Amino acid sequence: MPNDLVIRPATHADLDGIRRVLVNTWHATYDAIYGKARVNAITSDWHSLDALNRLIAFGPASLLLAERDGEIVATATATMPSPDTAKLDRLYVLPSAHGQGVGTALLHATLARLPDATSVILEVEPQNIAAVAFYKRHGFTYKHRVSDCARSGSGIPADVYERRLPL
Repeated sequence: MPNDLVIRPATHADLDGIRRVLVNTWHATYDAIYGKARVNAITSDWHSLDALNRLIAFGPASLLLAERDGEIVATATATMPSPDTAKLDRLYVLPSAHGQGVGTALLHATLARLPDATSVILEVEPQNIAAVAFYKRHGFTYKHRVSDCARSGSGIPADVYERRLPL
């Protein structure tokens, strides 16, 4: 983990900063794919303060953040959809913090909070080349495609990747 990085569970006081990370990374990543208006609609729904607030008490890796010098630079969410499988629901790093080990440190810290998991799955937009490359570098392999990422009816395609644990 980079020396100046702090990874910790989110609190209610962190939600504005987490939302800022999510909105900024979504626009940087997905405006060219879905258009700014659709990204605005998605982030208004999926990353609303109410939606983030509900995650705080959801579980041990429900909403984590990485901060540097008091600024939130990344966030991650993971759940346990079955007794031995973790699902990385979200891992977003501000573009200004890419290539600095933040994503790797947050990935490891998030999954360490789910010690019963023997594998981890995730969904990634196939056109998000940087994210696909990141996950492949960390040993994830393609399993199949779904037509509704994150929730039924989203209309957002995603490739499902999986990796055995530990990392």
